[in-house]
Amino acid sequence: MSKHKAAILSIDSSNITVLIGSRSVNNTFSISGVGEAAYDGYTNGEFVEPRKLADSVLEAFDAVKNQSNPIDKIFVGVPADFLECLVKDVNLSFPRPKSIKPSDIDRLFDEGATVLSREYKLINRSPIYFENDGLKTLKYPKSKTSRISAKVSYIYAKKVFIEIINAILEIAGIADAIYLGSPLCQYLYLIEDKAAEKISIILDIGHIASSVVCAQGEGITSLQNFASGSGFLTVILMEGLEITYSQAETLKQQLVLTLDPSDNERYIIDEYSAAVSAKKANELVIEGLYNMAETIAENIEKAAIHFDEYTSVYLTGGEICNMRGAKDIFEKVLGTSIEILKPSAPMLDKPQFSQIAGLLDLALTHTK
Repeated sequence: MSKHKAAILSIDSSNITVLIGSRSVNNTFSISGVGEAAYDGYTNGEFVEPRKLADSVLEAFDAVKNQSNPIDKIFVGVPADFLECLVKDVNLSFPRPKSIKPSDIDRLFDEGATVLSREYKLINRSPIYFENDGLKTLKYPKSKTSRISAKVSYIYAKKVFIEIINAILEIAGIADAIYLGSPLCQYLYLIEDKAAEKISIILDIGHIASSVVCAQGEGITSLQNFASGSGFLTVILMEGLEITYSQAETLKQQLVLTLDPSDNERYIIDEYSAAVSAKKANELVIEGLYNMAETIAENIEKAAIHFDEYTSVYLTGGEICNMRGAKDIFEKVLGTSIEILKPSAPMLDKPQFSQIAGLLDLALTHTK
């Protein structure tokens, strides 16, 4: 593969994506190959059907290889469900004042890089901020100093996740894999106004697994995962209206929750299905979204997050972002304004591509 290209493997709770891309003008990407496959997803830190996972990953790889894209190295995005985050205050002293070099920062980060447990492996570390003369900054001190201090975020991945993916990659003929935390990639790429004091809360709502990501500076400060998402709304519609799962998925795309339909109004699912009550469909999904928002609020409280002038809240992840009226419900329950988070790059400018774009960006940074 060209040194200017990178291959990524993105795994969310309903789809597998293998993508090859390079940088283009104005911080955009040039995509030279894409392979996708649906699968059963994951929840509570486990794959629903581990054996079927391999088939879907290999299907996505085959699609890319058919586009004449050889892959010898892959960057794998680890979903939040398989991650743990640890934040530590670290410092390093020197016998006499000296100019700080990148190697000194590596030594500083090593100070807090402890083993979390036998079940986890450290995959990322990044600064939340450095402290210099009592000031918090994203840059380490350039002047001579005898001591450097920082608050550092350490991201650990479940070893079982790495082992499962490595085994699949071996079948695909790929021996070189680098694992990156998907929430960190997403945050670093999409949040432009990062600062030592600014806190960003990202509500990443997937299909059956979702997360509340808290980030500051250039690192993740907390990860809260919960089993919920747009797929749960599909089941609510299926059971409440006595329709098939496929029909419920189609219906979900039509919902306009900001409207208050009359008793006689109907949603037409497709030409082969009977119309369903618009009022009942909206009520079912609105109740489901309120329950989801309450779960989000509980996870925010669990992470001891408080909204203030330094805190911004974002919503990303796909279907929920596209559902008219869903964001309004989240804002009402959480009591704060929420911004839809999505990439600006052409071809990837939708919320469902947030993790893919972030992973590709960091992968290309690593391949410089």
